[in-house]
Amino acid sequence: MIIVLFYVELDGSHVGKVVIYVKNHYSVTILDQYKISSNCKNIVDNLWLDVSINSNRYIIAGIYRHPNQHILDFKNNIEPILSKIHDSGIPCIIAGDFNIDLNKFNSHYTTTDYVNTLLLNTFLPIINVKKTVVL
Repeated sequence: MIIVLFYVELDGSHVGKVVIYVKNHYSVTILDQYKISSNCKNIVDNLWLDVSINSNRYIIAGIYRHPNQHILDFKNNIEPILSKIHDSGIPCIIAGDFNIDLNKFNSHYTTTDYVNTLLLNTFLPIINVKKTVVL
């Protein structure tokens, strides 16, 4: 089996990368129209793919939001993209490191606003943590 690597070339940044591996027998198109851009340099690195598996289509995205950047800027940049994807009806999975503490949902307005934006566009935030214990 051969796996094809898709990655984001960073503009002078030494942190963060977005890489998505896809089996070579899937049809893949890079979706530049969904790329999150910002006037703020290094706010987010992201990669959006349209992956076709047999007769099924999926949008797969990888996102790295740099820490200490404004969550509101990120939310404002991603909101129209989430809305377009929601309206398209194509299933979408967004994975990455958003550097947003979802535990502050009830106490931090900007985090609440971000999570509400996800939910309004039928995206469900899921955190999967696997702890490894070394003895």
